[in-house]
Amino acid sequence: MAHWIGKKYKVNMPEVMRRYRKGDTLTTKTMTLVMPTEYKARKLFTKHWHNPYTEKEKIVRERLFSLHNLWSGHEENRGWMDQREEVIRLKGTICALNLPDICESKGKPLHPSEVEIHHATKPRAQFKDKTEADRMKHLQPVCTSCHRAQTKVDLKVLSRVR
Repeated sequence: MAHWIGKKYKVNMPEVMRRYRKGDTLTTKTMTLVMPTEYKARKLFTKHWHNPYTEKEKIVRERLFSLHNLWSGHEENRGWMDQREEVIRLKGTICALNLPDICESKGKPLHPSEVEIHHATKPRAQFKDKTEADRMKHLQPVCTSCHRAQTKVDLKVLSRVR
């Protein structure tokens, strides 16, 4: 601090000590150097957290799944492939739209690789929070042909609204 004051006011060290030293500290008109022994440190409070591996309770293990089937190499929305798998697991692989004269599956179960996930409520702009559109209640499994047809209809409606 003394060297800093000397540079700031362009004076040598003996002059700094004469002008600014008050007892064991250095003091200017605006600042006072507080000695570390005068400053009382606050006690660090830590939260107790639950470690499932050291507790006496039974450890609940995750179900194993194959990573080989999850990654397609392209994912625009982070976590979308996991959400897609969850929709297929909960709602099955039968086309939810089942549009007449368009649907390929005609009510039969599809292979999981053929299933596309459709947002049941359109447009996404109606939600204040964009992640609300990706909730499970707004998603449904559909076949490719129904998804294309429904998306085309939704885009036409959206263009009229704009």
